[in-house]
Amino acid sequence: GYLYILDGMLKALRGETIEVTADNSTREKAEFSDFNTEDIHFTYCTEFIVERENQKDPDLLRQFLSGIGDSIVVVDDDEIIKTHVHTNEPGNVLTEALTYGSFLTVKIENMKQQHTHKVMEQAEEELPEEGPAEPEKEFGIVSVCAGEGMAQIFCDLGVDAIVTGGQTMNPSTEDILKQVERIPAATVFVLPNNKNIIMAAQQCQPLTEKKVVVIPTGTVPQGISAAVAFDAFEDADSNEQAMKEAAAAVSTAQITYAARDSEFDGQTIRAGEYLSLLDGTLAANDADINVVITTTLEKIGEKEPELITVYYGEDVDEDAAAAVGQTAEELMPDAEVSVLSGGQPVYYYVISAE
Repeated sequence: GYLYILDGMLKALRGETIEVTADNSTREKAEFSDFNTEDIHFTYCTEFIVERENQKDPDLLRQFLSGIGDSIVVVDDDEIIKTHVHTNEPGNVLTEALTYGSFLTVKIENMKQQHTHKVMEQAEEELPEEGPAEPEKEFGIVSVCAGEGMAQIFCDLGVDAIVTGGQTMNPSTEDILKQVERIPAATVFVLPNNKNIIMAAQQCQPLTEKKVVVIPTGTVPQGISAAVAFDAFEDADSNEQAMKEAAAAVSTAQITYAARDSEFDGQTIRAGEYLSLLDGTLAANDADINVVITTTLEKIGEKEPELITVYYGEDVDEDAAAAVGQTAEELMPDAEVSVLSGGQPVYYYVISAE
C-alpha cells in the first residue's frame, strides 16, 4: 500500500499536482461502519472553559486529567483555560476545574451514542435541491483529514464537517465547497491540513455567498491546534488570528516508508527504508523504523516542547504506539506525552510538538 509514497511526498513538497490511481485494497474514505462502541474506553467527551481566577498552574490540571482520561487538550492564556478530555468521571473533572475559577461554558457528550460516522454519512449526501443551508449560527468549521481517529478528534473539537481525502489527501475545491455550503453558518473556517490543499480551499471563497476563512494549516496537528483555539464568543477576525497563531506554534513529524530509491535534501534514500519529515525537512532515514523514530524524537526534543502527541496510523498496533510514547517520555521528561489512534494511511506515525 506504500507504492510511490516517497515520490508523492517529493512532488507535494515541490507543490506539484499528484495523481493517484488506487487499487481495490486502498480505502479511499474512512469506513465508519466499522466503528465499534466497545472500542471506546472513556464514555464522556467533556469540554469546558473556566476563568483563571487564581495563579494555580494549568499544568496541574493536565496532570490530573491524565490520570482519569485521554485525548487531553488544555489551552490557557491570562484569562481562561480551555479544556477537552475523554473520561468516565466528568463530575470529578468539573470539580477539579472549579479550583481554577468559574465556568464560562461546559459541554458533556456521551460518545457511545454519538458516533463520528454520522458526520461522515452527511458528507456523502448530495446537497438538497434548494441549495446552500441558510445560516442558523455565526460560525462553522470544515476540516480535511484521513483516518477514523483523526476525524473523531476533529468532531470532538466541534468541527461541523469532515472532508475525507485518499492517501494523498487531495480533495477538490468542489469537495470542500459542498461541505461549506452544507453548514448552516454565515462564516465557515476551513482547515486544509495539507499545504497542497490550501489553494483548493481558497478557491471556494468566490464561489459561495458565505464568508470562507481559510486557515493555512499544513498538517493535521496544526489543524487540531487551530480547532482548539477557536472561540465561538469571539469575532471572525479574532478567531482567524488565534487559529493561525495556534497552528504556527505546532511542529509536525511524519514517519513513512520509501518504495523506491531517491534523493531527498541531498541524502540518498533506499527503497525499503523508513524515513521521517520534520516540518517538511528530512529528519531521519534508516532500514530500522525504531532508529528513525528515536532520531526524530531526539530532534523534536531539541525544540523543548511542552506537549507531544503521537498519532499512530492504520498499520500500527497499539502496543507499538505505546512504546513510541514511552520513548518520547524518556527523551523529553518535561513534556506531557499523549498517544492517540489516528488511523491515518501512508504515515505510520504523525507526531505533534507544541
